[in-house]
Amino acid sequence: MIDLKQTGETSSSLTTATLLVFPCTDRSIMFEQLEDHSQHHPDRPTTHVVIMAKSYRNHLGQVRVDSHVRDTSNSDIATSVLIDSVKGVQTILLHNQHIAYQLPFMFSEEGSFVSADAADGSELSDHHWNTYSEDLGKTQIENVTFEGVRIVSACVEDSILTTTFERWYSRDMKLVGSIERIGPYKGYSIRIRNLEYKEPESLLFEIPSGFDILDVNLP
Repeated sequence: MIDLKQTGETSSSLTTATLLVFPCTDRSIMFEQLEDHSQHHPDRPTTHVVIMAKSYRNHLGQVRVDSHVRDTSNSDIATSVLIDSVKGVQTILLHNQHIAYQLPFMFSEEGSFVSADAADGSELSDHHWNTYSEDLGKTQIENVTFEGVRIVSACVEDSILTTTFERWYSRDMKLVGSIERIGPYKGYSIRIRNLEYKEPESLLFEIPSGFDILDVNLP
């Protein structure tokens, strides 16, 4: 049993693509996703990360996301995430190390699409913030109808500290089609493409032979 507190490793160090497709039976799909992330805090070096991913969901609702992450140093990290919502297990495959980390997976549709990002500058305890959301209506992405929402967090004392988060989601498909975050320190864009309605091969949802399986205790 691995305890992330003891190893000094955190889930954020297991770099993967953003999860855009969620468990749903009888909705077999596969698609590509492109992510572009940048951070440019005045006190830290600018970083730029590009993630190319392929996501799969089979008729049982199992999910797989294959990611290739390339950062400013041109290092290339290959990972896969397997999700079995029936067993309540998420497996992170580190292909270069042949390691499979297994940890609990809990899914709540209502809670899964709230941005986990704090607004840029929110660590400033002496500042005050106004946050509001607005309905963006509907749009078509890959011939699927998505509903959009925009969340804006603005600092009362400094208007530069304004963060905007925009997401397009299809409840019918249990699928996020696009995400965009704009802030003074951090920004990213995520979008799906080449959506196909095909049943993925069953082997994709199994841990490959030769991988060491390690159970993880979350902090």
